[in-house]
Amino acid sequence: MRLCTEYEIPVPKKITRTFKKTHVTDPPDILEISVLEDISSDYAFEEAQHVFGHYICDFHMISAKNADIVADAIQYMLTTINNKVVFSPPSNNGEG
Repeated sequence: MRLCTEYEIPVPKKITRTFKKTHVTDPPDILEISVLEDISSDYAFEEAQHVFGHYICDFHMISAKNADIVADAIQYMLTTINNKVVFSPPSNNGEG
């Protein structure tokens, strides 16, 4: 799980694929990903990001230490986002 490694979130101990239409996350143990045969690779990538979001939300709830890990990961995501204009601090040039 590249996203877990990149954001320093523990990788699930067991990752499985299912043909059910739902995902299951139970960090740090289980991540069950729904795999439908008729989806595009772009959709599959977006779905992996979505499931990662669920996984880190569930991981966040386990302990205060985990909450800090997730908060740090989100902070890193926001500082590296392509559209920095949205999250940039206001300028001090006296306008607006």
